[in-house]
Amino acid sequence: MKSIRTIIVLMLMAMVWLSGKSQGTVVYEYPAMLSLEKPWDVSVYGGLGYQSPLGKLHDNFGGAMMFQVGVTAGYKRLRGKLEVAYSQPSLRNKNIFNVPDSIGLDGNRFPKQGNSNASATHLLGNFQLGYTVWRNEKLEITPNAGVHYNSYRWDVENYSWSKADSEVYTRHILNAERRTLTSWSWIASVDVDLKLSTHTTLGDVSSKSSWLRFTAWVSGSNFTKCDPSVKGCNIGLTANYMFRM
Repeated sequence: MKSIRTIIVLMLMAMVWLSGKSQGTVVYEYPAMLSLEKPWDVSVYGGLGYQSPLGKLHDNFGGAMMFQVGVTAGYKRLRGKLEVAYSQPSLRNKNIFNVPDSIGLDGNRFPKQGNSNASATHLLGNFQLGYTVWRNEKLEITPNAGVHYNSYRWDVENYSWSKADSEVYTRHILNAERRTLTSWSWIASVDVDLKLSTHTTLGDVSSKSSWLRFTAWVSGSNFTKCDPSVKGCNIGLTANYMFRM
């Protein structure tokens, strides 16, 4: 009987101890779960897209695939993002700077300058501020607006011409030089973010997530070095994989 009473007492003590441990777990887990609802976050992303020029800009440059990287910081529904993109659009105009042609004695016209590349190097950068107008567990929609940097670079060749007795004109390349067109202007975009997965670690009291971001954008351009100056817009669509911390 004494051993039975001892076992019963030990069992009661164990139940009390387990009950206290369970209550302690609830008390300390609840604040940890609440702390996962952070008002701020930082995201990094990268992906591919396509851009196409409009207006007079389309007369000089073609559309092209683009590679993009960016970073976004947010506080509640406010957003700020910085992006850099690179592409290689084709050159549509052989004489963008409108260099006058040479005119022979017989009245024939010969170009004095031409592109030595089939495509240009196009570097884009922008900084935008936005506000998330729709947000739930799986979807966020954020319109943005800001400033946009636009730079086209390519090589041109300067020519001279000579005429042989056979009435055939021969072109001679005098030299080559790098030409650049740059512009600061406006940009507007809409980000549609779809959540792929969430990674939560209670020990570190942190939550990380993976997203797929689709962005439609339009930006202005005004290049004054051309003769005449070139104005227009670029429109584009990008798809990025985004990791939010």
